[in-house]
Amino acid sequence: MGITKKLFILILLLIFLSNSGCILTNNAIEKEIDALEIESNTPLGYLYHSKFFYLDEVLDFDELLKNEKIKASFEDVFCVTDNNIWFLYSTEITGIGEKWHLATVTMTGKDFCLRYESIFCSSDDSDTSYRKSLESIDYSEMNGFYVNDKIILTDKNKLVEINVLSNEIIEYSYKNYKFLESTVYIDIQPQQLVFHGKEKKRIIDFTEASKMSKVFDQIAQFSKYKIYDGTYSMDSFFDKVQFCNGKYYIYGRILNWHGETHMVIFEYDFYNDCLSYILNLKTYDVASHCLFIVPINQMTVRNH
Repeated sequence: MGITKKLFILILLLIFLSNSGCILTNNAIEKEIDALEIESNTPLGYLYHSKFFYLDEVLDFDELLKNEKIKASFEDVFCVTDNNIWFLYSTEITGIGEKWHLATVTMTGKDFCLRYESIFCSSDDSDTSYRKSLESIDYSEMNGFYVNDKIILTDKNKLVEINVLSNEIIEYSYKNYKFLESTVYIDIQPQQLVFHGKEKKRIIDFTEASKMSKVFDQIAQFSKYKIYDGTYSMDSFFDKVQFCNGKYYIYGRILNWHGETHMVIFEYDFYNDCLSYILNLKTYDVASHCLFIVPINQMTVRNH
């Protein structure tokens, strides 16, 4: 092939790339995302499927239950206090409902301690099983959550409040319990979040988020890259907002060339309009339904 023909093909290739957007290679995205610097000092762990991650440690709850010779379904992790992880597992009682078991264990899987257990989901007006809230930021819609040093368990009929500091346990009627209300409604769109407060409305898109967070400004650069099917890496970026212990956690999706997902998570202070990058995780597929932030009691965090 002559030099002139090679040059002609090269020019055509450059024109094609300039019209089609940049290509985001797998190595490029992983290298750049892994280099992002954490912007928040809030100690946090995260739950991915049945595995809990905190600092450099991982605890698999399916394996833990197996080792404890407990035939049950792992359900949830609520918080960490005094280096104890508070978690829930359930056992089915045929013809009656479910028994929910609240227990604690250390990150190394030691010192297993059952803190509370009781039958739930046994009445006609209750939920039929424990389900981790995937979409709602309304506490009254959740079967279990942690807020203000308390774990609340409810099947929408029976409700139990467990204080993780004093170990005090109080049972309430679901209808009479006063839930901590979120005063914010959130509209989630692929490239924009709208937070509707009683007195304030805040819109977070790529431009506004880049002003609040240096890391988001770095991440926003990926929006110009195309993936294998011709769509862009961040076409459907905003995926979920988790309301946890009074804070909002924004989950974003970045796709590499093969369409594999990298989740990036930001902590958002609605009232001060402050956005901080806290975590990234390569999950390969859409993982927001099985990925959750878990609060760590700041008074009891180990020094590393």
